[in-house]
Amino acid sequence: MSVKLQVEFREKHNAHVLCHRIVIAWPDPRCVPIGQGVCQKPFSGKIDELTYYQSALPASTIAAIYAAGSLGKCKASSFVQSINPTWVPIGNLKNVTNTTTAVDANGFPVNYATVVIKVTDPTGAVTGYTSTTNETGQATFSFLTSQSGTFKFAIKRIFKTAITYDASMNIQSRARLILP
Repeated sequence: MSVKLQVEFREKHNAHVLCHRIVIAWPDPRCVPIGQGVCQKPFSGKIDELTYYQSALPASTIAAIYAAGSLGKCKASSFVQSINPTWVPIGNLKNVTNTTTAVDANGFPVNYATVVIKVTDPTGAVTGYTSTTNETGQATFSFLTSQSGTFKFAIKRIFKTAITYDASMNIQSRARLILP
């Protein structure tokens, strides 16, 4: 029995995206080299979501795996479950409060992690806020403003030992709040 491997991938080179298809056959299915062997230069990137299937997958299955994106097999170890900016009036000012909830890949709260959020005010000025999640995975901060318009909130980092956050794998990494 032999193994036939078909790999399709995209590579960004300068301003161009190059598409590749490689078909490789090995006589021994117990010894399949990964990241070496058939290319003119060694593979220097990262390989994720590596899976060995006993047969070729139908196009619909491949499309479903691709469409699942970060909800599929390759999950970061932490996710932003929600970003919830709100405001209440205090005299002629507005007290803006943001609560961010962080969970791990299994849906459990990421407690005592540092959350860094960038807030862009209606004039375009950017301020960074740092807060720490509590035992329920929620991190909260507040600020006072007299401005009206759209405030944009973006998660920049969540960090804790053994926990990683990748905004590109997270649907819930930005929010807006419109103040009258």
